[in-house]
Amino acid sequence: MDAIDLIVPIVILLVTLLYRFIYKKTELSLGKLEGKNVIITGASWGIGAEIAYHCALNKASKIIIAARRTSLLEKVYDKCLHLSNNQSRIKVVTCDLGIEEECVRLIRESLDFFKSSNNDSRIDLLILNHTLSIMERINFSDPIGTLEKTRNLTNVNFIGFAALAHHAIPHMSTLSSSSSNFSTIIVVTSMFAEISLGMSWAYSATKSAINSYFNCLRDQLSHAKLPIRVTIVHLGAVNTEIWKINLSRFPKLWFGSKSFIAKDPSEAADVVLRSGLRGEKNVWFPWYTVFLRMIYGVIPEVARSIGRFIEDTLLEEINT
Repeated sequence: MDAIDLIVPIVILLVTLLYRFIYKKTELSLGKLEGKNVIITGASWGIGAEIAYHCALNKASKIIIAARRTSLLEKVYDKCLHLSNNQSRIKVVTCDLGIEEECVRLIRESLDFFKSSNNDSRIDLLILNHTLSIMERINFSDPIGTLEKTRNLTNVNFIGFAALAHHAIPHMSTLSSSSSNFSTIIVVTSMFAEISLGMSWAYSATKSAINSYFNCLRDQLSHAKLPIRVTIVHLGAVNTEIWKINLSRFPKLWFGSKSFIAKDPSEAADVVLRSGLRGEKNVWFPWYTVFLRMIYGVIPEVARSIGRFIEDTLLEEINT
């Protein structure tokens, strides 16, 4: 390995840390959520539930929480009411967002709910957070099963995102394109779109598709002069319930709550909302995701070797 191969990642790391320090000093208040109409998908637990709690605590006007499991959504609903001191109106919508008709129904029910109290059906924040994932190697002896898994993840993780966005857009724009008055589509994606492991093949592919699609959508909205911003939040490890189940055997120093690697879901939700309210384009969280992304581009073979080691370790832990 040449000296330049080591110098470049170090410079990238220093720049990344400096950016995060400056960004922390200029964060926007979540008080900007007050009075907003918000739709949150994947809101039954994890990051989605924490996003709902932040919205309720900061007095968002009306909040739609959507996911597949009604019982979990109802618990989130109760906590949101408590946090908002009954000042936010909240509605549970149980739906399967891998089905386009269900995406259409979610937007329709949201508009009816938003309009019901003050005739304001505008969607201020559409937070696309739901996801379907698998963590396994490709079974080359089962092409039918492999394609079926790919199709299922594509319908939920990509088509579902696109369907919701396009059915919401006509209800997000206004005649005024003031830079201070805009709606936002917040797309919660993963660093695995850029830094994929072999075992994340279908998941990484759909997340990569999301990134490309919504970057293009942002350009098209700008060209059409519509006051709708697209914020793509690329997340690294977050200590959600799924993360705890899969990686509970790893040292807490690295993967536990408030650890160096896996961040608390509430912190991730905070970043998601602040980034959307600022109208940022692409945000990487935690800080090391930018560093890893750059390393992957500068010394890809070393990065892939590390990735294969992580993959083997994770699969061994998950399968034992």
